[in-house]
Amino acid sequence: MASRSSKATAASARDRARAEAERIRAEQAKKERRTRAILIAGAVALVALIVAAGILIAQQVNRSYLEDVQVRPANSDLHGGISVGADGAAGTANDGAPVLNVYLDFMCPHCVEFEAVNAADLTELREAGDLTVVYHPVAIVDPGAAGASQRSAIAAAAVANYAPEQFAAFIDAVFAFQEQEIVALSDDQLAEIAADVDVPQDAIDTFTDGQYPEWVEAATNQMERDTGNRSTPQVLLDGEVLDVTWTEPGVLREAIEAAAGGA
Repeated sequence: MASRSSKATAASARDRARAEAERIRAEQAKKERRTRAILIAGAVALVALIVAAGILIAQQVNRSYLEDVQVRPANSDLHGGISVGADGAAGTANDGAPVLNVYLDFMCPHCVEFEAVNAADLTELREAGDLTVVYHPVAIVDPGAAGASQRSAIAAAAVANYAPEQFAAFIDAVFAFQEQEIVALSDDQLAEIAADVDVPQDAIDTFTDGQYPEWVEAATNQMERDTGNRSTPQVLLDGEVLDVTWTEPGVLREAIEAAAGGA
């Protein structure tokens, strides 16, 4: 009897031990499942956070400096560009034609050279409907509130806004003036150049009223973002930086005509 009782007690102990072991295994499995769930949720949250941060960074990188500018000239875009089509008016374009973005500083000797070499070709192509030119007046050489680069870019913005039909003529006239001798253009000189190409006096009066300095600064910063460079001139053809020897007459025109033929 003692032997049977002893065996029963041992069996009962084994059963209890097995039950306890099973309980422990079940508890451990439950903890592991809970831990896995927490880790998975944490990983999902981390991935979501990384994706959200990436989207935010991409949005900031792609965001234009000009979006925060309160006063922007009419006929300008969020890259600081002012397009010109066949009739020379700001805000116009030639449908289907290649687009040439030109970043220029009116005080920049190389920009004056660029215009002297290429302006006639660009005008001819534009007036024939074979090219849209997008001018970006920026302030690199002589920036700041009193700088001639900024004041002349402000004048160009004012013409685009208040006298758009004279915009291309004003750009050409400023550079033609600078071809004689590059000078830090005064407000009076800018007004005289504008009047010579029939910019109305009420538009000229806005050159110094303080509307566009923030726009010029933002457009100048946007140039560096768009081109990867902070020097002028910069030339992009259909969105791509154009690597040609534009100082040689006809070379830029050939590149534009090749793009038009490819299109």
